[in-house]
Amino acid sequence: MIVVAFVIVFRLRTQLRVAALNQAWTGDLHGVRGADYECYRQSRQAHLRGTFRALLASRVQNLDSIVRAKDADLPLVNLKVTASI
Repeated sequence: MIVVAFVIVFRLRTQLRVAALNQAWTGDLHGVRGADYECYRQSRQAHLRGTFRALLASRVQNLDSIVRAKDADLPLVNLKVTASI
């Protein structure tokens, strides 16, 4: 069984916030669109606003592939803004 941990990345004015989903998944989410939807769904349950994308670390997808070029220099922080990445 393959367990995949997804990361939510979204832009909030001057920073990008990163969070993990509430549970691990086996990877059977029907591709990146399904993973993005799960990020969206959990963000709404947590009353968070913004654009949420799944980061599936692989040779095909990395942080550069889901963050717009104009936002690439923004700092990455966790949801509580206690640490920069």
